Amino acid sequence: MKKPNGQFAKGYNYSYKHGLSRTRFYVILAGMKFRCLAPTASNYKNYGGRGIKICDRWLKFENFKEDMYESYLKHVEEFGEKQTTLERIDINGNYEPNNCRWATCREQQINKSKSYSIKAISPSGEVFIVNNQREFARLRNLNRGNILSCLIGKRKHTKGWTFEYNKGKGHAPKKRK
Repeated sequence: MKKPNGQFAKGYNYSYKHGLSRTRFYVILAGMKFRCLAPTASNYKNYGGRGIKICDRWLKFENFKEDMYESYLKHVEEFGEKQTTLERIDINGNYEPNNCRWATCREQQINKSKSYSIKAISPSGEVFIVNNQREFARLRNLNRGNILSCLIGKRKHTKGWTFEYNKGKGHAPKKRK
């Protein structure tokens, strides 16, 4: 029961609908809504202010729970509650079932909008746009230091691969002095 000033009355059980309002799962949804819907949020400019939306279905907690709770519990079991965050696969896409997954804090860092991508050209001429240099290098048995040397112009190629900053997403990091 709300008081006239909009605050909850002391002792009122406001979690009667689903019993999860004081859980991390609920807080994750509330944070998503705040970032996207509240212009007063400190990080609104990076979410709602950039046009990031929440699908209509997820505006209702029960639907978000139906779509994401089971996978949330599996992620928590494997990585722990503190290492379970909601990630948008396409950082420019909306919060919706086909664009969200649970990720660790480290995985989130790899996918954040301040990151930059590179263009990798294989010895056979195939072009790859790479957002995760570490994983790309590991999968192809390439040295990350040599990739960086190519990017800054100290090398022309490594194992036949050439690399350049991708002009389509983000920008190259500032050079250190």
